[in-house]
Amino acid sequence: MRAASTVSLGVLALLSFVIHGGSHVLRGTAHDVLWACTMANVLIALGLLFRLPRGLSSMLCAVGVLWLCVGNFTWAVDLIVGGEFFYTSLLTHWVGLLVGLLGALRLGWPPRAWLHATLWLIALQLVCRVITPASANVNVAHAVYAVYQRVYPSYAWFWVASLVQTAGAYFVLDRIVARWLPRWADRLRTSAA
Repeated sequence: MRAASTVSLGVLALLSFVIHGGSHVLRGTAHDVLWACTMANVLIALGLLFRLPRGLSSMLCAVGVLWLCVGNFTWAVDLIVGGEFFYTSLLTHWVGLLVGLLGALRLGWPPRAWLHATLWLIALQLVCRVITPASANVNVAHAVYAVYQRVYPSYAWFWVASLVQTAGAYFVLDRIVARWLPRWADRLRTSAA
């Protein structure tokens, strides 16, 4: 059985998803629930709520953290160029990231999280390409992001460049967290004792 504090974190991530996702459903944009930052909260919640085999719990949490680290940067750029802000976004972007990092302190950081984050994002992007409206461009699954339309001559070039940049960011973040997370966990244990 999971420790109560770990379960509480999982419930918080799940509530962040439900509240933000519910706001999308109420606005008639249920497809926006599939944005990686929103879905990251589901991954984090599953990792924290359930004791899954072979390190899957820590992998779910780590992938959610990586998606949010990179996604929060993209979200900030979107807001700067005039994207729509929803207060419930703070739950999925910032509460989710904090919960994910705290969860990673409890569960540990798995090897090659960056690779899983990349492959799972490709899978999510393919799902979005099939089931979300092209006009919503959820996870840029349909078109070049508006800010970069002058930079990339086609969606294929944009997709490849975005994939390489995102995978590279995941790799760097994975190395940083894998190196520093055990130190943070030790400091927390020492200060709690």
